[in-house]
Amino acid sequence: MDIIQYKRCSKCKESKLILDFPQRKGASDGLASHCKVCNYRATRRWRIAHREHLKVYGKLWKAAHPGKCKEHRRKYDVEHREQSNEWHKKWKAKHPEKRKEFDRKWLIKHPEKVTEYNQRRLARKANAKGNGVTSKQWKEVKSSYCSLCAYCGQRRLLEMDHIVPLSKGGQHDIDNIAPACRPCNAHKSDSSLLMFLYRKVLTVCPVDGT
Repeated sequence: MDIIQYKRCSKCKESKLILDFPQRKGASDGLASHCKVCNYRATRRWRIAHREHLKVYGKLWKAAHPGKCKEHRRKYDVEHREQSNEWHKKWKAKHPEKRKEFDRKWLIKHPEKVTEYNQRRLARKANAKGNGVTSKQWKEVKSSYCSLCAYCGQRRLLEMDHIVPLSKGGQHDIDNIAPACRPCNAHKSDSSLLMFLYRKVLTVCPVDGT
């Protein structure tokens, strides 16, 4: 039995390899009657003629499928990193006010990410070693302390404190992190944990020098 390798396109009337034809269910041979090139040209003409309709449909679809849009965009950014970076660079330069508003909302919505970035920058500046601390790890640490300060036990806005200060050779690692309220973190500063606790005890129970 001879295997058909060529087919004639119903549009351009040229005989081409069957690989040059798109698949189509219901067709006797499982292939479309026109080749891929003609199919592309017809689709392009249709999209140009119905540009406004496609814009409206696209907006409605994106609003109805935000999760799929986000995943598609993330996948595209990974596979086309250079093109994506260039597009974002041009968009930010063209829309400075929108960029500021977007950054402001993002900072409010992702405080843990801001903490992660700031601490990583400080660790890099101090040439500190360690595997770093992700926002997920930081949330887990705060949860393990019931969102209380590790030093005073009060429920306040918590900051990331390096138990062994980076300036004293401490690592920027999850094992060297404790949640501290702002007053305790400022009071501890770059002191060792032992010295900080000693001063804290003296504050509560001062030693009589007489």
